Amino acid sequence: MPPQQAWPIGYPPPRRKSAGPVVALVLVGSLVVGAGLIALLVGTGRKAPIAEPGYTYPSYTGVARTTGYGTTATTTSTTGTTTGRSTTLRSTSATSSAPPQPRPVPKLVDNPLHLAGKPVVAANCNLPGFKSNPDALRAFYGAAIRCMHEAWAPAMRAANLPDDPPGLEVVVGKDNSPCSSGGYSSGAFYCGRNHTIYMNARVERNDGQNVQAGPSLGVLAHEYGHHVQSMSGILGAAWDQMYDAGQTSARGLELSRRKELQASCFAGMFLAAASGRASVNRNLANAAIADLGERGDWPNNKRPRDHGSPGNNKAWATHGAKYNNSRDCNTWNAKADIVS
Repeated sequence: MPPQQAWPIGYPPPRRKSAGPVVALVLVGSLVVGAGLIALLVGTGRKAPIAEPGYTYPSYTGVARTTGYGTTATTTSTTGTTTGRSTTLRSTSATSSAPPQPRPVPKLVDNPLHLAGKPVVAANCNLPGFKSNPDALRAFYGAAIRCMHEAWAPAMRAANLPDDPPGLEVVVGKDNSPCSSGGYSSGAFYCGRNHTIYMNARVERNDGQNVQAGPSLGVLAHEYGHHVQSMSGILGAAWDQMYDAGQTSARGLELSRRKELQASCFAGMFLAAASGRASVNRNLANAAIADLGERGDWPNNKRPRDHGSPGNNKAWATHGAKYNNSRDCNTWNAKADIVS
């Protein structure tokens, strides 16, 4: 399937001087079991639409984990750095007689993740210092993803969905993902084919401002939101409907916006769970939330309206942070004006 990118150009236009007050995170007093990560969708055998070369659904076999996945048991290994990229948090598998494990459920409104209505559990993220060189970024993003996985896994298990972590690649130059057909230069995206988040190592925004820890954490949390969609089966169901409607049709673009805005809402859930704990102080979490509100379909940017307005991205991210419940991030039954 095509990459689930944050914003294709990577960063928004220059910010106005009066950006408005930073969003305050409202934490849920008592957090129940949270949620997990990864997996992909059931294969459909559809051919790639012309607009998205390489768009095919892989057969779903699951990504192995230490307790077994389908008929596999696992041992975990981490690759070294190659050609400016590194993949982390990826499991390798060996055949065994482990019992069947949860699989994604290709549904939208009534997906088990929504029906379970669980929060992301309190997240104590011990993150290394944020620096703009690739090695430091790999360490920062890798630690953040491990924390996101621990925080999300209980909610995924409560919904009987897969809870494996995604891979991570920090890209110097162009990536070579199975989703990008020979190089994708976006600032960040999620590839469902190999369940990996790709983060660009470039150190400056388009408006010349240095990349900061808060905005970078917000983008990563958004991409992790796509991983949650992939594990739950939401991502596969959305792409099925987008394929049938036509990706650039009015219906196809609306489905894309609902998908992206839900990822922002899921990001808000995690940021609420991490805010004020360990390395993620409230200023850092607020900066991540605020940056999500600076992204999306800016007026007159001459691109399809496929990510939702910056205002709606801010609203959904804030909504996720305020309520921290997977039921409240169900963008699939939301009114059209709040997913525009």
